[in-house]
Formats: sequence, structure tokens, C-alpha cells
Amino acid sequence: MTEEIQFLDDEMREVLAQIQKGIEELMSPGAKKLSFDARGEKFANVQQRLDRAKKLYQSFKVELRDLQRDNLKEFQAKGNEHNQTITKLGQDLQMAKSALERGDLLDGKEAPKPVDLETASTKQVIDHGKAIQAKSAESLGRSAKLVNQSEAIGAQTAAQLKAQTEQMKGIYSNVDKIEGDLKRADKIMRAFMRRMATDKLVLCFILLIIIGIITIIAWQATKKGSTPAPSPTPASRRL
Repeated sequence: MTEEIQFLDDEMREVLAQIQKGIEELMSPGAKKLSFDARGEKFANVQQRLDRAKKLYQSFKVELRDLQRDNLKEFQAKGNEHNQTITKLGQDLQMAKSALERGDLLDGKEAPKPVDLETASTKQVIDHGKAIQAKSAESLGRSAKLVNQSEAIGAQTAAQLKAQTEQMKGIYSNVDKIEGDLKRADKIMRAFMRRMATDKLVLCFILLIIIGIITIIAWQATKKGSTPAPSPTPASRRL
């Protein structure tokens, strides 16, 4: 049991380290050099790893219940540490997501330089307005893609939760069936033991009867062998 929970602890630490590295990459200035799809894929990858860490933590808690008292405090402390780390990384990832939605990390182009309306020509003002519109359109397009990706991740998560729910229902059903089979087996064993006890009692009675018959026969035979011969009559003496 200790080996299993230690394996989960090691795997969780590795996954959490990967999540931390992924969030740092998303928040770094170098992320602006990546394409929109590449940044979205990196974000989805970090989210999947975070979901994996949460599942590992749930398995960790299940193994913690069956742990012996000698190692319980040690792994309880590790579990609390993992839970705090997962919560913090989830918050950091949400901050990265908000930054992505604002376009702080998805925009690799520089903002249009401000134009002095008093000294700028009409063409410069028009070009500046077009640049702002183009930038706004690009930002809206990126936001729409991010929303679509978030919806896809949400749908995937919902499907996984539904599958896990159905799996848990199946497990509970199998557990109930096993408990019922165990109860029936216990009843059958008790009936078998009672029958065996009854059969042994009958055999004992039969054995006692046989021993009694043999004893009676032996006693009768002994009695006949020890009976004295009859004494001769007076007439036979005269002869």
C-alpha cells in the first residue's frame, strides 16, 4: 500500500512541475512570438495536465484512507501540499487565460503609434484609423477562437465527467452484486456446515448402534462358553 501511494506522490510532483513550467512559458514575453494556434494548444496542454493532477490527487486521497497509522501523518502532509499547489496553479492558469482573452499574450504586433491630429495629414489620420480597426478586428478574431477552444475544452471535460460518472455507477453496481454473492455464499456455507454436523451426528449414532450390537454378540458368545456342563444322573452312575 505504501508503494502505491508513494508512486502517486512522485507522479503528482512530476505533473505539477510540468504545469508550473507550462504556465511560466505562457506568461513569458517569448509567448508573443508563437502563433495563435500554438499558444492555444499550449494552454490546452497545460489545462489537461492540471486535470490529470486533480485526478491523481483524488486517487492519492483514496489510497490515504487505507494507509497504516505509522505513515499516515507523513502522506497527509504531502497531500495537503499537493492540494495547495494544485489550487495555486489553477489560479495562475486562470490569470494566464484572462491575459490570453485580453490579447496580452496573443498579440505579437506592436500597437499603432499615436498620431497628432493637429499636425497629421488627412491620409495619416485615415491610415491610423484603419490600423486601429484592423487591430481590433484581429483581437476580436483571436478572442472568438479562444472562446471556441474554451467551449471545446469544456465539452471534452463534461464528456469525461459523464464517462467517469457512468464508470462509478458501474463500480457501485458491481460492489453491490459482489456483496450479495458473498452473503449468499455465507448462507450456503452455513447450511453446508449444519448439514455436515447433522451427518456426523447420524454417523455417530450408527457407529454406537454397531458397537452395541457387536458388544451384545460378544457378550452372548462369552456367556455360552462359560456355562458349566450338566452333572451325570444317578442312573448313569450305576451303569
